[in-house]
Amino acid sequence: MVELTTELKVSAHELYNAIIQQSVMEIKQKTGEDVSAEEIEKNGYKYKVTKKRGKEFYEASINIRKPIADKLFTSSYNSPQGLYEMRYEIEALEEYLCQLHFTQKNGAKDEAKGFWNWYASRKMKSNFRKLADYIISQRDKEQKEG
Repeated sequence: MVELTTELKVSAHELYNAIIQQSVMEIKQKTGEDVSAEEIEKNGYKYKVTKKRGKEFYEASINIRKPIADKLFTSSYNSPQGLYEMRYEIEALEEYLCQLHFTQKNGAKDEAKGFWNWYASRKMKSNFRKLADYIISQRDKEQKEG
C-alpha cells in the first residue's frame, strides 16, 4: 500500500477541481468520450479500456465513485493483475492551504513491495507538489488577467 499525507499551498477546492479535471482529461484520452466534471461529480463514472501487456491484450475497468466536493475522490482500477484503489482525502486548513491524505491499495501484492511502495510514495508526493505549483501559477495568471 502506498500512503502519504502532505500539506499543499492551495485551497481544498482548487485541489479537488484539479483532480476532477485530470479525470476528465484521462477519460477523453483513454476512451475518446467527452465527459464533464459535473457528470463525474453528480454520478461518478465507469469506463473500460483495453491495454496491452507484452503481446497480450486485456481489459481493465475503471470506477470513479461519486466524489464529495472539496473532500474526497476515490477511484479503482481492476485488471487481471489485480484491483488498485486510490483515495484522495482533502482537508481545508486555511484559505490557501490544505492537507491531502492519499492512499493507493495494490491488492494482495502489497506485502512484497516494501521498497516499491516507499519509492512510489516519494514520487507521488513530488507529483502532488508539482500539481500544487501548477494550480498556483494558474491562479496567479487569472488574478493578473482579472
